[in-house]
Amino acid sequence: MRPKGTITATIAAAVLTAGLGGCGTDTPETAAGRAGIGSNDRGGTSSPAPAPKPQRVKVAQTVWYAGLKLELGTLVYEPAKESATNVPSLGVGEILTLDVAITNLATTQGPNSVPLTLELDSQHYDGSLTGVNGLPGSATTKGTFEFAVPTAIGDLATGTIAVGDADGAQAVVPLGSTGERVTLEPRTLLQAPQELAVAELRYKVTACQLRADLLNEHDQLRKNDRSVACLVDIQYTGNTPGGHTIANENFRLKLPDGTVQAAEKYPIKLLSAQEVERDLLVRFTIPWPASGAYAIQLLDLGHLGRNPPGQQNTGEVPLTISK
Repeated sequence: MRPKGTITATIAAAVLTAGLGGCGTDTPETAAGRAGIGSNDRGGTSSPAPAPKPQRVKVAQTVWYAGLKLELGTLVYEPAKESATNVPSLGVGEILTLDVAITNLATTQGPNSVPLTLELDSQHYDGSLTGVNGLPGSATTKGTFEFAVPTAIGDLATGTIAVGDADGAQAVVPLGSTGERVTLEPRTLLQAPQELAVAELRYKVTACQLRADLLNEHDQLRKNDRSVACLVDIQYTGNTPGGHTIANENFRLKLPDGTVQAAEKYPIKLLSAQEVERDLLVRFTIPWPASGAYAIQLLDLGHLGRNPPGQQNTGEVPLTISK
């Protein structure tokens, strides 16, 4: 018979061996698992992804769109910053902002939104204009475009900002050193006012511009169109009792090939003797690009507008348009 103390020691050793894993030696994976450490495929521990870094790109460019002048400031990426449209803590995304000063060049109320997009790494992010309650006429308003972007965003300096829809005339601002910048800044076509006496009408063309927008309508032309927009003063020097009618018959645009086209936008007035109407808008739409020698034709076809046009009742103001 084995002594009682010997049996007790043997049982205790067996229990201890079972508690440490019993049958076999620990592998690195099982040892790591007991210690609460993860392991990768190579037997080492995994590392957390690096935290995204803030980015700032100074845009400092001005573009024109739909009767507005937009002065773009600085594009700022701040990881984990929450806003009305981005709540990283809820998995919605990160915040990227672009400050802007918007001047409404028209006298009419501006639009409630501006289509502005950031293109980066073949992805497109629409900007939402915030901090703006309205765009009153002839005033400058400051606001911020906010973009919903992923956490792993690329280098902002390789991106491009576009203002406008794809089928319209778009302003384009590359954020790096490559790419073509398109501001759509209105171009002056008339260096000084021009006066013409045409039969019983006296015309004064005070300004002409080549534009990609419809100023007072706050609209944008199609990408393959531009407008020639002029301001004109008109005085009737005759004395017909019923006055003199001003309408579309009084305005034409002579194209480089010698043909003429009617005005798209023109005033409709009935002028009394010696009466003057000022700052009347006359606008033509032309295909783009289309460089060459143009001319605004101003006519007097009689007080009812029924006389045939000819050299005696037609005057011209030449304009040169280049791409």
